[in-house]
Amino acid sequence: GARGIVGVGQIDQAGGGAFEWPSGIRVGVYGHFNAGKTVYFTVLNEECKIARDLQISVTDNATSSEFLTHRRSIWGLGTVTDVGTVVDLRGEQKFPEPSVRDRVLIFNAIIDGDRKVPVVAYDYPGRAVAITGANEFKDKVIDFMSGCDGLLFFCDPKVMGSELESQAQVSSFVSMLEKLAPHSRSLPIPVALVITKADVLPGFSGDN
Repeated sequence: GARGIVGVGQIDQAGGGAFEWPSGIRVGVYGHFNAGKTVYFTVLNEECKIARDLQISVTDNATSSEFLTHRRSIWGLGTVTDVGTVVDLRGEQKFPEPSVRDRVLIFNAIIDGDRKVPVVAYDYPGRAVAITGANEFKDKVIDFMSGCDGLLFFCDPKVMGSELESQAQVSSFVSMLEKLAPHSRSLPIPVALVITKADVLPGFSGDN
């Protein structure tokens, strides 16, 4: 499913065709409000700096700026300028505020040190995939996901205490899958379930 692996600057209209997207392998992250989509992209970029089998090379200034802004927030980093000197400054660590606007993220995945694959991802306000209510980003999210080469469904375990909210999130995702493969026995692309914030689950915190 490496559809459209050409120059990153080119346009790929796969999907519903209503929106234009940069070409490359399209990875869809389907997550509701506060599910951790923005943090995931930021941490993925950081972890790949030291990974052996996968690196991320960001050539798009907007994507670079996005990663850097959230890195500073999560790790509590800042800068201070003295006379002729610029140094890092440690500050308060906090997670980014929930997304209020959407962002197209463009980067190259470098696999096993020599294979370069352009990747396109999409970060958006989580309310766009809520099962109720209209949202300005809803159609755009559906269009992006419809042309994806793979989907990640982000499940926030903090909502597991509410059966109604859990069912609403799952129903929203199932509705998305129906658009990809209506009345079909198998999906045309791989789909993964991702449990974010797993440290809040019993047995996943503390020294052990």
